[in-house]
Amino acid sequence: MTQTPDLHEIELSLFLEGFYQYFGEDFRGYERAPLRQKIQEWMTAEAIHTISGLQERVLHDATAARAFSQTLMAPATGLFQNHPKFHALMDVLTASLRSYAAPNIWIVDCACTEEVFSLAILISEVGIYDKTKIYVTAANADILQKIEQANFPAQRWEEYKINYRNAGGKGHLSDYCTERDGQFWFAESLKRNIVWSQYSLVTDRSFNEFQLIYCNTSLAHFGPALRARAFALFNDSLSIFGTLSLEKNRHYDDLTFFASYEAISHMHGLYKKIG
Repeated sequence: MTQTPDLHEIELSLFLEGFYQYFGEDFRGYERAPLRQKIQEWMTAEAIHTISGLQERVLHDATAARAFSQTLMAPATGLFQNHPKFHALMDVLTASLRSYAAPNIWIVDCACTEEVFSLAILISEVGIYDKTKIYVTAANADILQKIEQANFPAQRWEEYKINYRNAGGKGHLSDYCTERDGQFWFAESLKRNIVWSQYSLVTDRSFNEFQLIYCNTSLAHFGPALRARAFALFNDSLSIFGTLSLEKNRHYDDLTFFASYEAISHMHGLYKKIG
């Protein structure tokens, strides 16, 4: 007996295809269960009851489309939020990147300003900022523009000071930012070696060679095929003995990829390319 196709799944696939064709943002290869949950939460909040209604709203309302897209992106993190990992990463960067004349760092699918400047501060304290180029990419242009503003709400200041100290910060967080109009703004000296670009892991190709690739959250949302594509892209872009930083404690299905890598710390998702 032929199994009846899931109508909801067909509708969702058609909608995601239409969203990609119209806006160029590709969520078709994302893990379906968490993607469906995020979409349903957004629909509930917007009082939309069907995928057809979602399609009508999003494809004909640019503001709604931007809000919907940002809902599906990786969640933002705080400054030095995963401070044990940044503490471990500081040791790695001290041991590895100092040996390069002009190291390149790629922050992939960046979700927030704090993610960028946690690394920028870390690199400054390791003593290699002046010779390092940091490439920050995000698939969504609105998110990238927001990240480039390089500020965070003043109410998070005390939390971020604690995170900075716990991550092994050597100075004072106030050395790197100043308060103005209810926001803390990162210093211009931390921005001068940053390159900002719109870029999609789903469709774009390798664009440089890097000594550190930092991908904090996006892979958790990818399905197996899309994750394999991202791994291949990272491998093409990472120099030999370069460091790959992924989400901690993730168990990936593409084990053949990791045959070319040596674990620096499984706990913190740090790997060195050896082949």
